[in-house]
Amino acid sequence: MICFGLTAFIFLFAVSACNGGPLPPIDLRCNNLASTHDGPVLGVAVPTFSWLPRHTDRVGGQTAFQVLIYSSRERDTFRRPVIDSGKVISSNFRGVEVNSSYEYQNFVLYSWTVRWWDENDVASDYSPLSNMEAGILNQTLWKSSPWIAAPDSVSGAPYLRSPEFSATSNSTLRRARVYVSGLGYFRLYLNGKRIGDEALAPGWTKYSTRVFYVVYDVMQYLEAKNVLGAIVGIGRRNTTVFPPLDSVSPDDTVPRIFRLKLVLTYDSDVESYDEIMVSSTDWRAASSPVVSSSIYNGEVYDARLEKAGWNEVGFKLDNSWKQVAIVSGPHGIMSLQLIPPIKQDPPNPPIDIQTLPGNIYVLDFGTNLAGYCRLTVKGDKGQVIVLKHAEVKLHPPYGPRNGSLYYANLRSAEATDTYILRGDPQGETYEPYFTYHGFRYVEVRGYPGKLEAGNLQQIPIHADVDAVKTLNTSSLIMNDLQAVVKNSHLSNFLSIVTGCAQRDERIGWMGDAGLSSDIMALGFDMHAFFVNMLRNIRDDEGEDGSVPDVVPYYRYGHRPADPSWSAAFPQVTFVLYKYYGDLRAVRDNYDALKRYFKNIASQIPSSGLAHMAGRYGDWCILKPPNPVPTSFTSAFSYIENLEQFVEMARAIGESADAVTYADMVAQLKQDYFKAFWNGTHYCTPQITSYALPLFLGVTPSNLQENVELDFLNLIDSSDGCSCPSAGIIGSKFLPLSLSRLGRTDAALQVAEQLQVPSWGHMLYNTEEPATALWELWNGDIEGSGMNSRNHHMFSSIGMWIRMELGGLQPTSSSNSVFQIFVARTTGLSYVDSAEHRTTSGRVAYGWRRSGGTHCRTVPENRSPASPILPLHADLQLDCGSDEGGVIQSIDFADFGLPTGGCGSYGYRSSCSSQNASEIIKKRCLGQKTCTVPSGVDFWDDPCNGSVKQLSVQYTCSKPDSIVANIETSVGMTSELYLPLYGLQDVSVQENQTLIWSVKSSQNISALPAGISNIDYLLREDTLKVTFLSGLYTFSLSGSASERQCYSVAGGENETISCPEGTVFTRIVFASFGNPEGSCGAWTRGECHAGSSKMQVERYCLGEGSCYVTAAKAMFGNFQCSSDSMLLAVEAFCGKR
Repeated sequence: MICFGLTAFIFLFAVSACNGGPLPPIDLRCNNLASTHDGPVLGVAVPTFSWLPRHTDRVGGQTAFQVLIYSSRERDTFRRPVIDSGKVISSNFRGVEVNSSYEYQNFVLYSWTVRWWDENDVASDYSPLSNMEAGILNQTLWKSSPWIAAPDSVSGAPYLRSPEFSATSNSTLRRARVYVSGLGYFRLYLNGKRIGDEALAPGWTKYSTRVFYVVYDVMQYLEAKNVLGAIVGIGRRNTTVFPPLDSVSPDDTVPRIFRLKLVLTYDSDVESYDEIMVSSTDWRAASSPVVSSSIYNGEVYDARLEKAGWNEVGFKLDNSWKQVAIVSGPHGIMSLQLIPPIKQDPPNPPIDIQTLPGNIYVLDFGTNLAGYCRLTVKGDKGQVIVLKHAEVKLHPPYGPRNGSLYYANLRSAEATDTYILRGDPQGETYEPYFTYHGFRYVEVRGYPGKLEAGNLQQIPIHADVDAVKTLNTSSLIMNDLQAVVKNSHLSNFLSIVTGCAQRDERIGWMGDAGLSSDIMALGFDMHAFFVNMLRNIRDDEGEDGSVPDVVPYYRYGHRPADPSWSAAFPQVTFVLYKYYGDLRAVRDNYDALKRYFKNIASQIPSSGLAHMAGRYGDWCILKPPNPVPTSFTSAFSYIENLEQFVEMARAIGESADAVTYADMVAQLKQDYFKAFWNGTHYCTPQITSYALPLFLGVTPSNLQENVELDFLNLIDSSDGCSCPSAGIIGSKFLPLSLSRLGRTDAALQVAEQLQVPSWGHMLYNTEEPATALWELWNGDIEGSGMNSRNHHMFSSIGMWIRMELGGLQPTSSSNSVFQIFVARTTGLSYVDSAEHRTTSGRVAYGWRRSGGTHCRTVPENRSPASPILPLHADLQLDCGSDEGGVIQSIDFADFGLPTGGCGSYGYRSSCSSQNASEIIKKRCLGQKTCTVPSGVDFWDDPCNGSVKQLSVQYTCSKPDSIVANIETSVGMTSELYLPLYGLQDVSVQENQTLIWSVKSSQNISALPAGISNIDYLLREDTLKVTFLSGLYTFSLSGSASERQCYSVAGGENETISCPEGTVFTRIVFASFGNPEGSCGAWTRGECHAGSSKMQVERYCLGEGSCYVTAAKAMFGNFQCSSDSMLLAVEAFCGKR
């Protein structure tokens, strides 16, 4: 079925909200596709329906709905629906199936509308009607449109031309649709006009199982006399380059094939249909200017071979046009393409043009992305222009820094487009038909005259998925990282999620997609895309439940996959359940997942999990001396996926299975501990071997604290580099595990690192600052064999940024309950425009903290700016608003490579500008805002060649205050977690109405509408506010608490206490080691236990006094050679 836009063919119901109450639903969707999408196409027998309720008030949610569906075939369509659900008592408005026994008919136009009831049993008006149109639901209808192909004598990508035909145009003609597929890729024309604007259509599938077709509305292009034309490229049908690694139809031997059906619909007494043109032997073929096309190698286009008017009525065919043949083609079912098409973004001009000897131009477009170039040129007939694409300029250690491009990391991919001019005096424009490249730079040879910026433009292409607004924070590094993550995703959203965009690969590696799936769903509307991905996986699943490393299973990979790669199957199913509430996706994949888990279990030998099958492990870790075994990551993925499956089984009512698999999980967790615990730690002492068990929760309670302490000490180590020293699996669960321990500040410290290995090094290294994520942490110096500069497999950090740092987390599969965490770390001063969009609606919020202590860090200024990354010429310090006062003290400042992070900064003796504090004090003290340059031209370079950062911690003259704005959709309940920052006399208001204070929390008799409950969490010193959907503004203020300072000599035990009548509400600083400075100005020393703050918080928060031990026994294992040890603590105490 085809679901069309907001314009319905009838309007039965008025839209009115004059008196308040429930409003007509919006965002009507058919099978997960928005009605505003360009001709979304649905080809399933039982569609699902989704909508969003709206209300004028703060309310709980929907209690019932009614859906009406009308058919264009019924003469009384204005009066009687073919389906009337009646009033259905249900809170569900996502993926609703209505009368699944109704048989939808081929080509029929349907429309639907819905209304809903609120908790007071008041009904909304009906929504405006939204159209949905049945496609080809019966495979036998394709028999009249066989696959056709050009004969062998026609070379390259052939022109195909239909016979000319008439189209009766009268008042009864209602619709004209083309149903078409061409493999590998096609472009379609009607009467000389291109139909559709997609690139690289149709999408890639396992052709022996499934072939996509697309549908176009061609009503506006029909004339009295007509002709259809097509060009067909080889795409991924080149089996030399893309050998299918499983089954293939034995008689499917012709790579470029095409089939089409043009159907007219008439509306008289009974709606009727006429197939006025189909693919057949009446079509003719000839060679086109697309002499050759290759995904990897590029395209050769000889404009001298163009046949003017070849796709127009009246064109005279000469003897170069040959009769096409009917061919077998693949035996896969014809399936409507359910994914967003690949579209172009607006073009990017070059940001720099360099001329090399020999009239060679090198253009820098500023962003490494997937796409191709648009060439504009005037020149002589036969002039040859060659465009060669690359990600990187040549630099040491790959070669001299001479302005030329580096191609070795493309491996065998030539990435070259060649255009041969026809000699048009008016000029010529060319962009490739059937290829794409991953590139930032282009080398141009043979351009006639001087090449100007307007002569060559970069055209980005990607699946046309709707993007969610990017989170904007006070951390410039996190903002930049999100932009790079987003670009890496878009570069690899074609019809599948590819692993890279540039080299001789670009295939659907499952490990990459599974690890990135959370942040992809948070950053884009991936619903339809992921549903299709799961169908592709099922198409490639073996009868034994095995799944390959790559889907579709071509070119690379193995079967069965590494369990951490095939984990994408349950993981993506869980993502659809978790973020979109899609229970149908769970049901559709349920049996296949059970087969899959049975296959994974068969890969565990009798010797146990320690010897479980695995191939890649924690892929792309930076050459550790003792990497974790592949069985460690394989078993982790298996257990994590089983836990996800248990939750999904419960959600769809498979209670018995849920119990069975939950028992399996419990046993496997015990087996995991026994297999990999060696008495002191898991496997080898490195980040991955701590992060994965902590995330799974497999450690016995008597050992849990020691594991947590050692993990934090390893992260926040004495060498000062809190680097993500892990591969693609460990780096996903590293920040998540830290946040679970309440150490979001430490996770931010890791995410903001600039040394190798780190995301910051990718973005800010001096040789090739990244605009897309790298495949390797040290991609700027590593060899060429496997070194992509546009790889998304490290993009899972984006999930942590949005959910943990941004603080917006769904807690139910229906996305009806959200937890919103404000200011989880002093490393952030604000979050603007945090947003979460699902089929359950939208949650948007932002907060800003004024006053108190703030931290700002920025990488050193670099040039030039990228179109997606701004220049950071300076660092802005401010106190948030007038309520924050002025900058009162500079607590820490350094230009170099400081150790630690906000609240625990320290100087690195080998790379520090320790006069930075005095310089910034002179510029900033007493100011509301202050700007500090961040370039080496301002600062003495303390460590030449390293990427440096300017980091400042400062305190404002007024205490912390917070304002948070939140908006949620109908049906959602939210829990706001608002930290009190150790303040005294705290009061919290909602829209200027007092809802809580330390003094009067028990005396507030009535809360504002929508707020259902307020709880104070003592140990966290946090207020939890529960509220219904609506728009809210919360504000928090109070007076400053007096800072308390304590120091305990090494080896000593001591009780530290708050003033009488108060408790510890906030630990500002804690360091066991050799901290430097004094009360109010402590910094960490070269010797520091990363577990210091967590341990002091664990023992002291919420207590009036606590007993601490200044010994390694309290803080776990960490490397320190200092003989003089000290525990230094700064804290706030308050009345609660």
